[in-house]
Amino acid sequence: MNPDAMQRLLAAILAEQSERPDAGIALDEARLRRALSGAEPLSAAEQQVLWTSPAARRRLAILHRVQRAAQYLAWQQAGIAPQILYLAAADAAIQPITIDTHPHLTVKLFPLDEHGARWTVFVKLAEPIHNSLVSGIRLVDTGGVQWLTGYVDKDGELSADWTHQESPLQRLHRYALRLEPL
Repeated sequence: MNPDAMQRLLAAILAEQSERPDAGIALDEARLRRALSGAEPLSAAEQQVLWTSPAARRRLAILHRVQRAAQYLAWQQAGIAPQILYLAAADAAIQPITIDTHPHLTVKLFPLDEHGARWTVFVKLAEPIHNSLVSGIRLVDTGGVQWLTGYVDKDGELSADWTHQESPLQRLHRYALRLEPL
């Protein structure tokens, strides 16, 4: 079964799940907020509650949407645009690329081999964004490909290896980048 079909099947099963009165531990709003912020990951028992409790999953989903909206609002009020503009050069040389056209962040692409088959993506957030974060970030392009996701470190940095078939250089020629809160 392909992954999309498996995900749809699992979603359908979980959507029909009834609430168990003996669900065990409760996940209150404060606990879920700490988990969403990355400050305190959910324990195995708490993850089990999410698997068995539709109410807990709904509460988590609502808090996630509220947290994302609050992050976008904070960025908007601080004058921080989530779009990252970059005009890709026609040169297809395999070399490090720095995208520093956004006033509050820098994206760097580092080739890991001479053929450009493997890359590392690096994001450095400036203090206005870094200090305003209530959760992690995601770097996506307008074509829908996720470049990077996770929680920045104390210096406002996050990096990961590129995991897609198409090179990031090819994608930069066709798509713009966007920073999103998790």
